[in-house]
Amino acid sequence: MTAANATAARQPKVGKNEDIYGMARRVYDERGRQAGAAVEAAIAQLRRRPALHEAAYKIAAETLIGSVVRSDRAAVYRGADIGSVAVAEPATNVTDLPSARSAAATEASAARLRRVAVRLTGLYLAKYRLNGEEFFLGNATPDQLRQVAEQRRTQGATMVREARWLDKIVACAKEGQPIHKSLTLKQLERMQREALASPV
Repeated sequence: MTAANATAARQPKVGKNEDIYGMARRVYDERGRQAGAAVEAAIAQLRRRPALHEAAYKIAAETLIGSVVRSDRAAVYRGADIGSVAVAEPATNVTDLPSARSAAATEASAARLRRVAVRLTGLYLAKYRLNGEEFFLGNATPDQLRQVAEQRRTQGATMVREARWLDKIVACAKEGQPIHKSLTLKQLERMQREALASPV
């Protein structure tokens, strides 16, 4: 077997059932895990394979909207004016409504209250996600915020520990040299274990 045949034998085959993530993984590996080259190869693949277009549109739309959401979040936290959003004010307890004479009247009154919109602005527009549901700070419940806060504390601790791990690597590495020339994989793993075990 020639060297070219051996290389070809190691390459994954492109099948009709390859989904968009399989294609992305394949071109990423084929391009030596270089993101820029892999992006160009993925674009070329998408141009030739219309069956992948719908998935690509969905990923592109999610990425673009995600970018807008992150930009909005940063602006809200900086105190920038991003306008306002009208949200429905739900009726929390329809039995307390004064016009509740019958089930039909109760539901009609509740529907009217749900249609009444409240305009949120400023920090009220800080957006959160919990169990797949998106909501603004302004119309979140204390229970929702309690759960979000707990999630954030977990993420924060992880991020702090990862930063400490990277600081340790930098302190032990030789300036101007790739990390793999300064530290062994076992050293990196040990440093990571220590950072993850450290208090926040």
